[in-house]
Formats: sequence, structure tokens, C-alpha cells
Amino acid sequence: MFITPILIIIFNRPDKTEKLLNILKKIKPQYLFISGDGPRLNNETDAVQCKLSRDIIMNNIDWHCEVKTLFHETNKGCRNAPPTAISWMFEHVEKGIIIEDDCILELSFFNFAEELLNFYASDDKVMHISAVSTFSKISNNSFDFSNYPLSWGWATWRRAWDKYDVSIAEWKIDKENKDLFFQNKHKKVVTYFEKRFDAVFNYMPSNDPSGGSNTWDYQWYYCLLKHDGLSIIPQKNMVSNIGFDETATHTKDSDTKSNSRSTHAMNFPLLFPKNRSTSKANDIIEKELFNINKSSELYILLSKTKKRLLSKFKLPYKTLCLVTAVLDDAIFCEWSISSNYLFILSYIQSKFFSWPILG
Repeated sequence: MFITPILIIIFNRPDKTEKLLNILKKIKPQYLFISGDGPRLNNETDAVQCKLSRDIIMNNIDWHCEVKTLFHETNKGCRNAPPTAISWMFEHVEKGIIIEDDCILELSFFNFAEELLNFYASDDKVMHISAVSTFSKISNNSFDFSNYPLSWGWATWRRAWDKYDVSIAEWKIDKENKDLFFQNKHKKVVTYFEKRFDAVFNYMPSNDPSGGSNTWDYQWYYCLLKHDGLSIIPQKNMVSNIGFDETATHTKDSDTKSNSRSTHAMNFPLLFPKNRSTSKANDIIEKELFNINKSSELYILLSKTKKRLLSKFKLPYKTLCLVTAVLDDAIFCEWSISSNYLFILSYIQSKFFSWPILG
């Protein structure tokens, strides 16, 4: 019997719900929270599939279990249904594991999450425990820390979730003040998150037929970034997302390497990291998400040029804007940098610095 509370979030995919149920049968959770979003308006298929998904769970719990349900009659959508479910669970418990219906967890994740939920229960900085690993190895530890919460199968505490705001009401102020850690990073990272946080902040249902910002998880990213929270990233991948298909709201690209990724059992006892450095895990995640290679000579050169230029020289405002824009664009493009950029950089180097452009 597994005692840590588990929340499962289902909708209209009974085939995936059944696969999730088969995993739960193996661990027999003692406390199970089940939340199901309602059918979309005038969608008869949804009505049938939502009922089937709920029936599969409710009619097949064959172990002793305390069950609580939150079944919506109407559709709340991806922006509201998951966070409503998570908040509802935390009205009853202090900690829990959250699983959406397309996330198939390797069994060892449950013990991994339970141990770390208990170990870091009173540590306000640690806010997220992920089942997803990076594709590249971070270290020889069982897990490492990052500032990015990967959320396909994860766990957290009420104390952390209480900081969550689905509307990210303070984003405009944070953006202007450049208060968040990612705003000092590579332009690709800044562009990616600012674009998505802007979309979430300005979200209007009538203007978002594709579901582009009709989401809950970017707000969780924002929450950790705003509060300098730490996310635990396991060394081994312990979740397979089977939801990359046409039934998904956002993850429709079945050709991605994240689709149905293989899983591996975690080894116990856990090997804890010696410190809380996030730099290596962040670098690997940024490289994998944004194709940023911070070890490349070109990236180092461009970053070094910009840093020295801005710190050493007082340039006319228009010149400063031009030069920094060129350097930002060059860093952003990195490998596809044009000969024109190289010419301008060569000029900047020769005029201001003693070291050559390619030296």
C-alpha cells in the first residue's frame, strides 16, 4: 500500500486512462484524488469519452482506497481544470503526486517522490520533484537541482502550490523590473519565456481558438522563477508521455523525441547532490530546449565581446543600441551567423579590444 496521496487528472481519453489505472493497480495508493474535466460545448464525442474515462477508473479500483472525486459537468479547459484539481487536492493534504492521463510512470518514481517529499517537506526553496530527466546526463547523483520544473509526472507540497497564480498578475511588473532569473540569460531563453508569459498574462478565451496560451504549466514555471524555487531533476527518466497525437490539446507532434520516451528504474538508496547548484542542469535543459551550446567557441566569444563592451566603454546611445543589437542577434543565431555579422564583430574587436576575432 502506497501512502503518499496521488492526484490523477483525466479528460476524454479512456484508452490512456486505462493504462494509467494499470500502473496505479501495481502500487495500490491508499489516497486517490480523481479529477475529470467536463465535455466541451456541443461536443457529443467528448460527452461519451469523458464518461468512459471516469467509468474506467471508478469501476476498477479493486484495492482498499480512500477516493475523492472532482468531476466537472462543463469544460474548464487546460488553463483552469488542472490547477483547480491541484488546489482541490491541497485543501485536503500537505503533499502529493500529480499525474495527467497521458503520463505513464515508472514504478520507482513513486518511492523516489515519496522519499524526497518527506526529506524536503520543510524546505521552502525546493518546490518541485520531476519524473522527467534530461536527455544528457547531468551528474552521477540520483538527482540534481534546476530552476525549471519539468511537469510530466511530478510532485509538490501545499506550501509551494500556495504561491501559484494562474493569471500571473505580477508578470508585467516583473518583466519591466527584470526581476526574474531567466531575464539575464541567453536571448533564446528570454524570448521564449517572455513570449509565453505575455500570452498567459493577456489571455482571452475568445482570442485563443488554438489553445496556445490556454494552459496552466507556464504559470508554474513563472512561479518557480519568481520565487527562486528549485526543481528536482532525476538522473533517470521515469515517465513516458504517450499523449503526442491528434487527441492532445498541445502535444500533437508525434515525431518529437519526447514522444513515448523509454523509462528506467531509479536506484536506491538515493545519492544526494553535495550542493544546490543549478547551473549545469539549467545549461543542459536550455541546450535541449533551445539548442544553446554554451561550450562553443563562438558562443563564448560573442558573450565575452558583449560583456566587455558594455562594461568597459561609454558609447553614444545610438551606437550602443546598434552594437548590442548586433551582438544579441549574433548570439541568438549562433551557428548560422552571417559574414556581415562577422565583419562588424571584427571591426568592434579591432577598434576596442586587443584580442582577435577568432583567437
